[in-house]
Amino acid sequence: MAEIPSINSELAEMRDFFSRVVQIIPSFDIANPEILPYGLKPHTRSVSWIAEQVIVQQAKYHRQSLGVADVDFSMPDTSLHDCIVLKSPAEQYYINIKITNASGRPNKNDIAAVEKLFMQYKANPDYRLIYAVFGFVFANTAISFVPESIHTFSPQFLPVYVNPRNDKLQAYYHARPEERTREEFLELLQVQLAEHRVGMNQAGSYTLYNEDFLAGAGRLADGSVDLVIADPPYGLGKDYGNDSDKRPPDAFLQWTQAWVDAVLPKLKDTGSLYIFTTWRFSPEIFAFLKTRMLMVNEIIWDRKVPSMGGATRRYSSVHDTIGLFAKSGNYYFDLDAVRIPYDAATKKARTRAQFVGKKWLEVGCNPKDVWRVSRLHRQHREREAHPTQKPLEIIERMVKCSCPERGIVLDPFAGSGTTAAACYQNGRHCIAYEISPDYCALIARRISRLAEQSPLELGAGPANPIRPS
Repeated sequence: MAEIPSINSELAEMRDFFSRVVQIIPSFDIANPEILPYGLKPHTRSVSWIAEQVIVQQAKYHRQSLGVADVDFSMPDTSLHDCIVLKSPAEQYYINIKITNASGRPNKNDIAAVEKLFMQYKANPDYRLIYAVFGFVFANTAISFVPESIHTFSPQFLPVYVNPRNDKLQAYYHARPEERTREEFLELLQVQLAEHRVGMNQAGSYTLYNEDFLAGAGRLADGSVDLVIADPPYGLGKDYGNDSDKRPPDAFLQWTQAWVDAVLPKLKDTGSLYIFTTWRFSPEIFAFLKTRMLMVNEIIWDRKVPSMGGATRRYSSVHDTIGLFAKSGNYYFDLDAVRIPYDAATKKARTRAQFVGKKWLEVGCNPKDVWRVSRLHRQHREREAHPTQKPLEIIERMVKCSCPERGIVLDPFAGSGTTAAACYQNGRHCIAYEISPDYCALIARRISRLAEQSPLELGAGPANPIRPS
C-alpha cells in the first residue's frame, strides 16, 4: 500500500532535515540569548523546552539554506505538534520535538494522550504527525546534540501501550516500528479509548485552520462531524478586516448555499446544524435548508438590548434568529444536559402530591425557543476584539445538548473562538476554520488562557491549531 512507504519517506526526509539543523548549531550555551533569534517562549519551564525552541527557531532562521518555505512554531503549549515545516503551501509536516538524554538509559516515555491522537487522526485525513527525537549531553550550561541519536518516528507505527495512570500512549523513542495503516491505527486507539475511558474532567480540544472553509472543507472526512455551529457573516456589511460581509444580497445567498452544501456531507446521520442569521435573510436561508434537512426549531436570541434610541421608521431589532436543523429524525439531542433548574420558590409551589418525584421538577425546565441572554458589552469579562462575538452561554447550550461527550463540533466561521472555548471547557473536539490570521491568533491566545486558568488532571486539554500559509 502506498500509505506506508509514503510515511517512511516523510520520516527519512525529516530526519535528514533536522540532521542538517544540528549541523548548523551542534552545541550551544543556554545562557546565550543569540541562540533564540525569535525570543524565549513564555512559560518555558525546563532545559528541554529551551533545547526544543533552539531547534525550531534555528530551523526557521536558516529556512532558506535548509530548502523550506517556512517553519511555523506559533502553536500554544497545549498543541499536539510543536511546529509545522512547510516545504510549500501544499507540502507541510507536523512535527513534535522530543529531547532525551543521550547518556541515560532508554525509558518508556509519554508520547501523547490517546484521545488527542484519535480525534486528530479521525477528523483530519491529511494529518500525519512526525516525532523528531534529539539526544543531547549536558555539561553545566552547555548543551551538545549527538548527531547519531537523531531519530524520527510516526505514532501510527508505535507499539500501542497506554499508561493507566494518565491515559497517554507510551513508547520507547527508539521502538521498533510496527507498520500499520491509518485505519488500523484508529481501530487500535478506539479499543484503548474503550478500555481506558477518559473522565469528563479532562478538557476538550480544537483544531484551527487559517483558511476559507470552502477552500479547506476537503480536509474533513464525510460523516465525521456530530454538530455544526455556524455563525457566518450576516450580509450586513460588518468590518471583519476583509470583504467577507460585503456581498450584495443575491451573492450573499448564493455563497450561503455553497457553504451549506459543503458542510452537510460532513455531518453524521445523527448530526445537527445551528445557524445564526438575521431576520433580513432567515426566510430565504431557512427555506433553502428545509430542502436539505429536517427543521427542528427556530430559536430567538433576545440580546436584552436596553431601550435607548433605535429606529424611527420600524421597530428596533433586538434579536438574532437561530435555526436548528437535523440530518435525519435520529438526531442527537440531550435535553437533560441543558435544563434550567427551578428556583426554590417554584419547587415549593409544586408541593402537591401529583408533583412529588416528577423528573422535570428535579432536573429543571426546557430552555424553550426564546433565549434571553445579554449581548457582550464592551466591558464584559468574556469580550474579545471581535465585532459579533456570541456569548459562551449560548454556544455551550448548543454543544452540550446537540453533541455527545467527546464528539466533534465543526465551526466553519470561528471568529472569536467561542465554539472552540465551549468545546474545550466541555470535553468536545472543535474543528474550526477562520480566514483572518488576526482572529486565529486571538483564538489561540483565548484557549491558552483557559488552559492556564484551569490546569486539569489526566493530561490537560489538547489544543491543536493548524495554521497553513
